[in-house]
Amino acid sequence: MLWLTIAIALLLAILAIAFVAWPLWHPSTALRLDDDSPLTELIQRKDSVLLSIKELEFDYQTGKLSSEDYQRLDQRLRQQAISLLRQLEKVAPDSIALEAELEAAIRQQRQTVGRPARDEEPASAKPTTPIRPHRFCPQCGAPTTATANFCATCGAPLHKADVATNVAE
Repeated sequence: MLWLTIAIALLLAILAIAFVAWPLWHPSTALRLDDDSPLTELIQRKDSVLLSIKELEFDYQTGKLSSEDYQRLDQRLRQQAISLLRQLEKVAPDSIALEAELEAAIRQQRQTVGRPARDEEPASAKPTTPIRPHRFCPQCGAPTTATANFCATCGAPLHKADVATNVAE
């Protein structure tokens, strides 16, 4: 009985060590960004500027900022965001090629699993008339549903008179 207990404990220990060591034996090919890389820094700066723009718009909507202050700060933040996006395009020009490779890998994985790829779905599976949003947020331009009272993206109130009712074509 003692030998059986030792054998089970040894088996569990070997399985635990194999589970922990598995990533070392089979490293993944996922793109990992270093915290010190310029790309990571640019992405973090871009995200913080975009968040600042959203917060600025919210502060203006709630009446915390005058329109002059809002215009001045909004223009400065948008210029920073554009500059950061241009820098990102210079640092990572291969992102389009990476996206194409990713799409090809997803398509291949779907074919091996047996599900058709999105491009290869039968015509009967595609809707005949695409569902299009009928309203857009006056603040951020995001599509909204016809029954929404607030924008799901920026939180701005949606009044029927203020909302554009253009049908996306």
